Amino acid sequence: MSKKSRIQDFGGVERRLGCRASERVGKSEPRYCKTLVGAIGMILAAAAVRAEMPATSDARSNDGGALEEITVTAQRRSQTAQDIPYNISVLSGDQLRVDGLSNASDLARVVPGLLTVDSGPAARGNTNSFAMRGLRTDNPGSTDFPSQTVSPVSTYFGETPVFVPLVLRDLDHVEVLRGPQGTLYGSGAEAGTIRFIPNRPKFGEFSGEVSASLSGTENSGSLNNRFDGVLNLPIADQLALRLVAGSEHLAGFIDDVGLAERQGPGLLAAPTPRVAGDPTSGFVIAPTLHDANPSEQSYARAALRWDPAEGVDIELTYMHQKTHADDGQYSNPNWQGGTQNLASGYTGPIPPFADASYTVPAGGKYRNTALIREPYDNTIDLGSLVASVDLGFATFTSSTSAYETKTAGTKDNTYQWYIPGGTNFLTYYNNYPRTIAVEQDHIDEKSFVQEMRLVSSGKNTFDYVVGAYFERQTADTTQNQWFPGVQQYYSAIGAVSENPQLGDQTLGINMNTRFTDRAIFGELTWHVTPKWQVTAGGRYFSQSFDVDFNEDLPFCGATCGNALGAFEVNNTQRERNHLFKLNTSYDLTESTKLYATYSEGFRRGGATGLPPVGIYASLPAYFTYRPDFSKNYEAGIKGSALNSRVQYTADVFVINLNDFQFDSYSPSGLPAVYNGSKARSKGVELEATAKLTQRITGSIGYSYTDAVVNQTTNIYDLPAFGGPGSTPVLAVAIPDGTRLPGVPKSVVTAAIDYRLPLGQAGWSLDWHADGVYRTSSPGSIPGVYVSGWTIDSSKILNARMTLDSGKQWAFDLFGTNLTSDPAYSGAVGVQGLPLNTLNYRNVTRPRTLGITARYRF
Repeated sequence: MSKKSRIQDFGGVERRLGCRASERVGKSEPRYCKTLVGAIGMILAAAAVRAEMPATSDARSNDGGALEEITVTAQRRSQTAQDIPYNISVLSGDQLRVDGLSNASDLARVVPGLLTVDSGPAARGNTNSFAMRGLRTDNPGSTDFPSQTVSPVSTYFGETPVFVPLVLRDLDHVEVLRGPQGTLYGSGAEAGTIRFIPNRPKFGEFSGEVSASLSGTENSGSLNNRFDGVLNLPIADQLALRLVAGSEHLAGFIDDVGLAERQGPGLLAAPTPRVAGDPTSGFVIAPTLHDANPSEQSYARAALRWDPAEGVDIELTYMHQKTHADDGQYSNPNWQGGTQNLASGYTGPIPPFADASYTVPAGGKYRNTALIREPYDNTIDLGSLVASVDLGFATFTSSTSAYETKTAGTKDNTYQWYIPGGTNFLTYYNNYPRTIAVEQDHIDEKSFVQEMRLVSSGKNTFDYVVGAYFERQTADTTQNQWFPGVQQYYSAIGAVSENPQLGDQTLGINMNTRFTDRAIFGELTWHVTPKWQVTAGGRYFSQSFDVDFNEDLPFCGATCGNALGAFEVNNTQRERNHLFKLNTSYDLTESTKLYATYSEGFRRGGATGLPPVGIYASLPAYFTYRPDFSKNYEAGIKGSALNSRVQYTADVFVINLNDFQFDSYSPSGLPAVYNGSKARSKGVELEATAKLTQRITGSIGYSYTDAVVNQTTNIYDLPAFGGPGSTPVLAVAIPDGTRLPGVPKSVVTAAIDYRLPLGQAGWSLDWHADGVYRTSSPGSIPGVYVSGWTIDSSKILNARMTLDSGKQWAFDLFGTNLTSDPAYSGAVGVQGLPLNTLNYRNVTRPRTLGITARYRF
């Protein structure tokens, strides 16, 4: 094919990539299309020229030989992934780039069975939302107020356990350890552990890379951009510095169609009355705000490595990450448009409302019906010092780290408690017809971690890992809620406010928590024969969790506590316990390993802030919640075939989960954590990667998970407005056989890569495509607040084409979510209510097309 015909063959690329289609009525063709199509033409022209050069062997290929072996440290010693005697997925740094994985939640696209809630760059709730092997007992969704439970999947950046999602840049590889990892990784490793391993500074090598990306997202009127840079600086023979920094702007694609018009700037400005001058009238809905959820994220990392003597390795790292989002990545696809009336059913002693009704336009796949925008800000600062000394018989490692994360978020809380027909606390506020429950949350979390361990060297009859662990974590959280304009409304209707001096504030919470964890752990491996090994491990831990909780309900006054409606709670939870692990494997051949594992994991317990007094009191039994424990039984086979051109893993597992924790609400509407009874998850996991030809590599993964409650849970607590001494009511009922929320039974992942050498100069043209398919799953546990919906099945398809010089320059054309599948992954709000204007679903960013230029030196 001639160069001219090659270019003409791509003449319809604009049509093929969907640039001429736009879901938003009245929108012109997105301007990113012209930019992208022009760039595509330039790259394809260059590719056509290079393709006419004489073909030679690809210098970077292995001539169709063995797949790359990646060294991991999952068992705290260097091994290949194939040597690990249990199921582990490993993604190299190159694979992260080729797959276009830019943040932690993207991992769920390529790791079968790994689940997350896609909330964009904003990690609302100040925690990751990962789940593996079906161990998800909290409803998948987003909230700014921090969950009192921790994720069942622990995440590590280097040696530091961090539960906030991080940017994936300049990583050596990522390790995904499936199943409980409690012996080596402690609390939060109940379902598995994910380790992000950054590239280390390299001695004697000056090198770097800069890259820039430009892309456009369907349903957005502006462009995304991203800039990244890496610099490796040798300072002396055994001293090197590595600098990494970058930023990313993501354009908004959500249209806010239900925003309330306000009487002034700021979130606390009162809504404009529908009838001018009449504070008893309803809302005025503002014009649609397009592209409401743009975000900015920046990061910087510096690592200094020093080897002062033979066998001594010291690395000091500092990382800073900052995230801002103008609004949540939510939509309301089911609201068909219609009238809302917050005064509905009010029978108070005032004249009829003049005009309390207002009309909210229809929602849609990318249309949000919230009354206000929900901005989000987060900063993370992390420092670590890791030192290791080779003692000959063993390596001693000390890891000291500390981090601080600060989060500020705004939430429209109206949907939750103030909608007629649902849990309607609005009657307590005389059905204020322009209620916007503006919630603002601030979280300041600090953690200090010290771990020391001794790992035997070489391969002996007996190998060991022994260590000690200490962590102290504190968090200061404030939550305030206002009904802007409510005092003016009270004056108009002649109602009496308990604390008018506090203005429109209706809620104030201050929560201080302290968590301390002390543990000793170890694993001993007996190499019974050169082919057969047995490993036994254990962890003994002592933990404490303390909470000081103060809540003010100004409009409630003395009925809820003191004159300000305040009450204070001080609760403590203590736990001392142990975990066990037993693993064995047998090498059938040099390339085939059979293994079986029994392992235990847990999540720490805690203390809630439920009040002991007042009309919103709860039973003392719920002032704390117990740890939950998982027991995993697993058997599998892993290995390689055809001279390591094929690598595969297959396993079956059963996990019993006891006293499972789940976030909920008391009958009085206060955040609570309860312990359920028992749940069980069982399933199958399959993964295979193959070098199909010299130029083609393919992979496929499949997971089947059946996760259900297998013992009925009934929670009885004091009723709203009841107080101590009242008869408990059924707060939550979870029947035996209930499927765990957000856990699809089947997940399929697939990827294929093709490399075409273009000439003697080392150029190549690489194609990559990947996809993930998930079956439907329940959206919630019955009886817990978010209810009444099913997460639909979804499929995400992505593709990338790279023109690489083999030296300095490389250019990528990429497309993500090519079918614009909404791929809902979580929700906030009672999805089954007829009046559901303020219910949200976490929606995936639609089709995004872009170009990246990279320069290496």
